[in-house]
Amino acid sequence: MPVLPEHFATLIAQVQESGSLRAYEAAQQLEILKAEMTDEQRTAYTAALGSAAHVRQKTLDEAAERERAERE
Repeated sequence: MPVLPEHFATLIAQVQESGSLRAYEAAQQLEILKAEMTDEQRTAYTAALGSAAHVRQKTLDEAAERERAERE
């Protein structure tokens, strides 16, 4: 049975919350549901994970840059 669109949309929105525990938990739930996703949902899930990872990396890079600047 495919993942319900409303449930899927809620989990995807949570995955995109930068730095939250809910994002991690939602990603775990989506990974469990991955076998039940439609191809479209699986594509959206992969894109959301990539986007969230990019945002997290950008945040980490900016924090590291600020820290370096403070030391100088």
